[in-house]
Amino acid sequence: RRRDLLEALLADPAPDRGRLARLARDARWAMPRRAAALGLPPGKTAGPLPPGVLDGTHRAEPCLIVPDDPDALDALRRGGQTMAVGPVVDVAAVQRSLAWARRTLELAARGAVPGDGTLMAADHVPTLVVVQHRDLVEHVARRRLRPLLELRPSRRRPYALTLQAALECGFNASAAADRLGVHPQTVRHRLRRLDDLFGAVVHDPELHAELLMALRLWLALGDEPFAEPA
Repeated sequence: RRRDLLEALLADPAPDRGRLARLARDARWAMPRRAAALGLPPGKTAGPLPPGVLDGTHRAEPCLIVPDDPDALDALRRGGQTMAVGPVVDVAAVQRSLAWARRTLELAARGAVPGDGTLMAADHVPTLVVVQHRDLVEHVARRRLRPLLELRPSRRRPYALTLQAALECGFNASAAADRLGVHPQTVRHRLRRLDDLFGAVVHDPELHAELLMALRLWLALGDEPFAEPA
């Protein structure tokens, strides 16, 4: 009965609240007003679960549904396994939370978002949104970031990271170096090279949002945004 309830909650569109309430009653699950979904890597199982957590580890893409309860989430995090936590949403919309959790897990597996253990989808919103609207941002990336292709392949990612950090830090080389974990002189050297490649574009404030979106996609997908559409 709890599996039936979990599948109903993850259906798109979700059943009406009356049916959900009946399924929850049959499963003896105190249906919360809000909940979050957790995505787990394929083949993973969960240990003992806190009360109120619905177990979806039988699915091909295992997951959990957790009521909006910080104690329950903390108990799961202490297990130490890799998982992605979707945003807390209305319980009838928990399938959306799972979609964001799964995207976060996929990006982490590709190295596109940092960290292991517990990954919070809400901490990676810009990257998730850019990848969600990939077609449009790819168009921007092909137009704005093509100068990076003039660099040797091994240098493209470090220079893309440097440009991103510089844009986010207002071209303060010391702040960008702290963010990247490199010497400020390394950042200054790379910025001079980026100036040669891009010209005035990188210093035009009206283009900074565009560049940052394009860089997030570049860093998530590598050179893939430059593959010509089929």
